[in-house]
Amino acid sequence: MPALMPTQTLTVRGLRLRYHVEGDGDPVILLHGFPETLQGWNGRLQALAKCFRVHAFDWPGMGGSDAPRDFSYTYEGYARLLEDVMDALGVGAAHLVGTDIGMPPALLLAIRRPGRVRKLVVFDGPAFERPALLSWEITALRTPWLGEVLVYGFPRSAVWLALERGFYGRRRISGDQYEDFQAQARRQRTRDATLELFRSGQSTFGAIEREIHQLTAPMLILWGEEDVFIAPEMGMLLKAACPHARLEIVPQCGHFLHQEVPRYFDQQVMAFLADADQ
Repeated sequence: MPALMPTQTLTVRGLRLRYHVEGDGDPVILLHGFPETLQGWNGRLQALAKCFRVHAFDWPGMGGSDAPRDFSYTYEGYARLLEDVMDALGVGAAHLVGTDIGMPPALLLAIRRPGRVRKLVVFDGPAFERPALLSWEITALRTPWLGEVLVYGFPRSAVWLALERGFYGRRRISGDQYEDFQAQARRQRTRDATLELFRSGQSTFGAIEREIHQLTAPMLILWGEEDVFIAPEMGMLLKAACPHARLEIVPQCGHFLHQEVPRYFDQQVMAFLADADQ
């Protein structure tokens, strides 16, 4: 397996997005978290591509994608962009797999545009406005001047800290992945986009909580029991709001579940997406 996946450019709404696709079959779209990029799916994308046509892209403002000043770097803006990506790819409906900041856009699209989402896999991301379940780092990013100090004053340290704290035990990413994640920290617009995105959460999470009863897509919720950034109780609340969903709490696992327990992740996601009864 290459250290990094080769990429191409997908143009959507005039935005150039860094993009990768593999495989044949029903479409699956992978939605990365922060401070990751699409390269965080390296290995997992190839495993899913044995049975599906799997797409991954960098969110605007992140990784190798454009970061225009007039884009709405909010979860709502990302949800609209996700639907535009599907239109550009000619995908009517897809399975969505979203983690961290990729989770709210997936939920929003599944709730508001149910015909576009076949099944939903979400893990270790925010869903509802519950500040007590969030780490001090996330709270800092949402707080005026504290967030600026973190992302403008110590950008590489902020990425390093997220990766060091996020894994349960040793960090499980390659040096090339680490440098790819760090590269975006040097971009001014990425820092701006990060703050705008995290600070859009309060209104978005309120909307998700009000509208979650409309969710009809089958949903698998995975959560690392040792996630220090977003406590497993967030997954429990999401499950309680969606009785039809299935929740799996994974022991001895932190925030980066797909990186920490890759075989388990592949098995769970493959089985869920392939199950015709779900």
